[in-house]
Amino acid sequence: MPPPSPAELQWVRTPQQARSQDTLARLLDAAEAMLEESPWDQCTVAALVARGKSSIGAFYARFPDKDSLLQHLHQRRSAEGIHTADAALERERWQGVQLAPLIRAVVGFVAQDYVDHAGLHREIVRRNSTDARFRERSAHVAGHVVRLIALLLEERKSEIVVDDTLRAADMVHRILFSVLDQSVQFVDRPPGPVALTQPQLVEAIVRAMLGYLGHAGATARSNA
Repeated sequence: MPPPSPAELQWVRTPQQARSQDTLARLLDAAEAMLEESPWDQCTVAALVARGKSSIGAFYARFPDKDSLLQHLHQRRSAEGIHTADAALERERWQGVQLAPLIRAVVGFVAQDYVDHAGLHREIVRRNSTDARFRERSAHVAGHVVRLIALLLEERKSEIVVDDTLRAADMVHRILFSVLDQSVQFVDRPPGPVALTQPQLVEAIVRAMLGYLGHAGATARSNA
């Protein structure tokens, strides 16, 4: 059975439950879009409400300040992260797929999301270092993802040398997101002396993860 490609994996948006949520959804969408253009501290309430087709009065009826809007945006993103992980890492989706192509597809999918939403990820990384509420939500999502990865590793223990699949899942999760978080922090220059293309970065992450797991595919020579 061929593995799903990164393009076949989709980010799951939270459903809009009622028309009363329209204004909130538009403001959150506006904030998310503006983060791809400017740092949060340069986004003004006036620009947010104009982008969200709302009004200053409607904004302040819901939020005491723009950082409260950012908290709601992270809440939405975290909920979507849980739903996306459930869909992307569903065991039935990967039945019959070996570990290396599974990891390569998932890494490619997550890496592309970091390209498409670099500004949002950059702000989340920054806030995680200063805001306990951000850290708690991010840690909750990470824990959920790690447990799903552990289930996939458990079914492929014959391909790896590690025994504790939960610990192994935690480490491959750290490898993936530490590298991608660093990549969005250094938006205008490579973090080291070598500039990697997106395919090269994905391949390097895949090989690092497979190497930690002791998978034979980690030693395969790559032309990426």
